[in-house]
Amino acid sequence: MDLFAADAPWGRAASNLQVFKLYGEWVAYHATPAQLRTAVEAIRDRGLALAVEAGPLDPPPECGNGIEGFAGTDEGALIANRILEAGGRIDLIALDEPYYFASIYEGVQACHWDPAQVAAEVGEFVTLMRGFFPDIVIGDTEPTPLPTTTGTYTAWLETSGR
Repeated sequence: MDLFAADAPWGRAASNLQVFKLYGEWVAYHATPAQLRTAVEAIRDRGLALAVEAGPLDPPPECGNGIEGFAGTDEGALIANRILEAGGRIDLIALDEPYYFASIYEGVQACHWDPAQVAAEVGEFVTLMRGFFPDIVIGDTEPTPLPTTTGTYTAWLETSGR
């Protein structure tokens, strides 16, 4: 919370930034209303766009539980409502690795969804969030461990862009 004090010593650094990203889990579950209001006001006062990282996928009963990318639409709505209640607006969302963890990931609770299913699920999240913030910009962050290749993500981007 020290970052958000009016006299925080990162003013010069802030003047070189355009965006400040909050973690969705912090916004949804950990920040008090006062902390969130302080953060939103400080970000706005510094002239920065407010971004949030969020997992867009709703886990079905058979997979996805406890895996990155699977925070879901309920958490997305909670994040949006808490930011609005704090007097803020989300300008950008960084999707938390939905393709990798829904399609490629091999660990416990792996879903192995095809790209079209991941894109459809992400689309539901995007529609929900644009209901709160019509002008929101949404991007995706993905890891690049093996067996992923540039072709893996090119196919994903072509599918999700439809």
